[in-house]
Amino acid sequence: MFYAATQNQQSSQDDVKAAISSFFFQRRALEQLRDSLTLIPLQKQSAYREALVRCPQLVETESDPMQFLHFANFNFWSAAERLVTYWEKRREVFGERAFLPLLDLSGNGALTAEDVQLIVTGSFLLTAEDTVVVDRSLEPECAELSIESQIRRNVFLYQLLAQHQVVAMQGCKFVVRYKRFKLMDQRVAAKSSEICTTAFPIRIKAVHMVFAADFQLGFIQNAVSLLCKLWGMSSCNLFLHHCETPELALMKLVPHGLLPSALPLSLGGTYNLGVDFVRFLIKLGFTSRSGNESSVMCDASSISLTSSTHSDHDFAGGVSARHMESFKEAMNLLPDTDKSAYLLAMQRVPDLVEDESPPTLFMEFSDCDAWAAATRLCNYWKHRFHVFGDRALLPLTLKGAMGPDGEKAAGVGVHYLLQNDKYGRTVWCAESFLKMDSDPEVDYNMRAKMYFYIASKIFKNPNSVRNGVIGIPLISEIEIPLIDPRWIANLIRSGKMFKECFPIRPAGTQVIYKSSGGPLSNIVISIFLRLYSSLLGDPVNIHVYSDSQSLKQLQEKFEAIGITKEGLPKKVGGQQGPAEFLSRQQREENRNISSVATEVNKSAIKAMRTALSCIQDGSKVAYLEAANKCPNIADQESVWECFLRFTDCDATKAATMYANYWEVRKELFGDRAVLPLNQTFEGVLERKDVAVLQTGYFMQLPCVESGESVLYVDGTKLQRSSSSLSRARCKFYMLSIMAENPLSQTRGFNLLYFLSDPSFDRVFKDHFFETILPVMPIRVNHVHVLALNMNSRDASHDDGHSVEARLKETMHILDFQRSVGLCSVDAHIGTSREDLLRRLVSHGYSKEGLPKTVFGELSFDDFVKWQELRVRYEWGLFTNSREQEQSSKYLIPRNKLLLHEEDSEKVERKRRMTIILSRRKRERERMSLESLQEEAMEQTDRNRKLQRQNEVLQNLLEKANDLIKNTPL
Repeated sequence: MFYAATQNQQSSQDDVKAAISSFFFQRRALEQLRDSLTLIPLQKQSAYREALVRCPQLVETESDPMQFLHFANFNFWSAAERLVTYWEKRREVFGERAFLPLLDLSGNGALTAEDVQLIVTGSFLLTAEDTVVVDRSLEPECAELSIESQIRRNVFLYQLLAQHQVVAMQGCKFVVRYKRFKLMDQRVAAKSSEICTTAFPIRIKAVHMVFAADFQLGFIQNAVSLLCKLWGMSSCNLFLHHCETPELALMKLVPHGLLPSALPLSLGGTYNLGVDFVRFLIKLGFTSRSGNESSVMCDASSISLTSSTHSDHDFAGGVSARHMESFKEAMNLLPDTDKSAYLLAMQRVPDLVEDESPPTLFMEFSDCDAWAAATRLCNYWKHRFHVFGDRALLPLTLKGAMGPDGEKAAGVGVHYLLQNDKYGRTVWCAESFLKMDSDPEVDYNMRAKMYFYIASKIFKNPNSVRNGVIGIPLISEIEIPLIDPRWIANLIRSGKMFKECFPIRPAGTQVIYKSSGGPLSNIVISIFLRLYSSLLGDPVNIHVYSDSQSLKQLQEKFEAIGITKEGLPKKVGGQQGPAEFLSRQQREENRNISSVATEVNKSAIKAMRTALSCIQDGSKVAYLEAANKCPNIADQESVWECFLRFTDCDATKAATMYANYWEVRKELFGDRAVLPLNQTFEGVLERKDVAVLQTGYFMQLPCVESGESVLYVDGTKLQRSSSSLSRARCKFYMLSIMAENPLSQTRGFNLLYFLSDPSFDRVFKDHFFETILPVMPIRVNHVHVLALNMNSRDASHDDGHSVEARLKETMHILDFQRSVGLCSVDAHIGTSREDLLRRLVSHGYSKEGLPKTVFGELSFDDFVKWQELRVRYEWGLFTNSREQEQSSKYLIPRNKLLLHEEDSEKVERKRRMTIILSRRKRERERMSLESLQEEAMEQTDRNRKLQRQNEVLQNLLEKANDLIKNTPL
């Protein structure tokens, strides 16, 4: 373990050193490139110097020095010569327009209107970063075009390729399609070849020539010779393909690494000129004569659609049905190992995949590059499983996938969202120096969880998806000495994960740095500028402040870019922070939900459904059977809420518990398990079960003042002949009633257990504590074990039959602390029922809410009334105001009065009322017997009380007689 930790720390330090080393290396390379430029004669670099004066920003964007250095493998002299030549050739080709943007099709750039019209034909297409498709059949006849316009069109294409580093490092692929014979001007080929090979930092990796099967060999040889001259390459990099159909062309090109999404319809691919090419043109500023986007589509499509009889008119939101077909093809081509996590998510929770990682979003982010979108989406789910484990398939909410530590992670403040800027874009604040945990691996995992959580919020903001996200990292110079190399490693590691799997485009990173003004400030700023640039890959601005004046200036700068002072983090004078973010998310997730205890919202129920679907079928057989036979009972959301409250909205735990609940229910009730839980003889309880329940050995008492439900158990009322299974079923039913009180899931219910026979204790423990309670969404708050010792002299003898010995044995058998966890357990031995009452009253109980067994006021008659109220509720019968007052003591809901009843409903209601009345009549004998027993108990208590009073008086009489005898006359 020590060796592994040392290795991890060493690796982290190496990553930090590598990042810093790379930054200084590139800075030195740029300095040496500038030194090399000074050695080139001024005459040869006149165009470059003129560009630096007239358009310095264009020099940086369209002739990036680092691109030339990469191409030359950091040969400074070679890179400098190519850079100078680039501007010389550019001025030569474009003249005075050379210092206007080249990648601009609006007519205000370097390209003329004739050049733009030639480009709009779609004969040369950049379909991916490293793929160019040339369709010579789309190009007008040479006589109709000027040589200069054709050369400028080719230079435009070179410029497009030069924007991508992969072209400078690895090279690009060309696909040339010949549908019919067409000559190319030799002068255009020669000039284009010269410009490509001497001025642009691009490599040609391969050229694929696709011919129809009837093309003559002589033409093919001429075409190959011409292309070699055009691109300045060896014929060994050429691949020739004879294809009769587009489908055959696709089959031959895909093995060479060409994606269907990068090939047009004419070559069997999914790149549609009428959609994808139009978006490309609009992105570069092309407008039609009428100046609106729909006209652009019509103008461009009218030229480009000659390449195919297909057209996409289902273009919506930038991603069409054809694009999604391309996405599916790319997904099919990915190795199974790369997409296993995504496939598992699609199999188990397709709705969640569509909701939290919509493929269309990934396609839109990737500019409809199906391969890139599929790869990114698979990476997303691979990392999601790695970060969240078994909870990966739950919704990304604080109570869902985030798990019990979700709110803690959100409250630390490493990542949180501020108010949107005035353009509607999401503003993401990061205080990366804060540690979420002392363990580096736990720290990384919590950071990664917050990445996913924040991303889920950004996905819901279409403006941020289209226009990017504003990032505001906060750095303080005071924190710099506290940096742990492992933290740097975590930052780099999480940054890589972010770039690999999230379709989020940074719209600018604004680093806020609190400086003390020391000599290290510039060095620190440089290091972090490079660090955040490498992680985010976009322009990074650093705002430094050290006092109130500079802080005010900083706030004004942010106001100018659309972020108000109120929308800034609290640490820089704003009103937003981690606590406000967490509060917003809690309100959002708990909106429109009200419960006495833990909030249970729709997302938590959805998460539980998802978790339940992930459980193996073999572990939820009973639930599946119930869902199939009676879905309105198995999928009752009010019951699901109980399990979610009990588990603090841990959907995985709640789902597992619910599946086990049905297994126990099936075991106890058999085929009747799918029936409603009631005592109407039409539910799970049979007549013999109800007969056991009617003994009153289980009684629901009125709730205590603090709101908890109360369950009273008196085994002395049971006959030994009563069925053990019926007893267990009654326990299941009564505990289900306890679960109707939301407080039972959080604080728990109170249990009053009256001392009885040891055999009853053992059966009670087996059923109640070991079988039923573990699958019920309820807790036990307080246990009171009650015993009566009518003869106090027995307490002094421990012969194994005394009350104290019996109580000790019961406590040992039931072992409450182990059975019900950390609840309060009190044992009471009363010398009388009145004594027991005093003890219970001291714990918050009232005489009105206790049975007569402990000198309360609830008689067996009240228990029978409770049964009747339960049956009325379970049968949906209306209760009047007097009955409702009684029901409210037990939290029995009131059924609404049906103002309009069908004849069949009236008949059914009367039938049920008749059954209730008949049950009441049948209970009269039992009620009479119980009344006699209660009266006997009261008379016994009265007799014992009188006997004690008689004993007291007898003692006083004896003392008085002794006193008289001893008094002298």
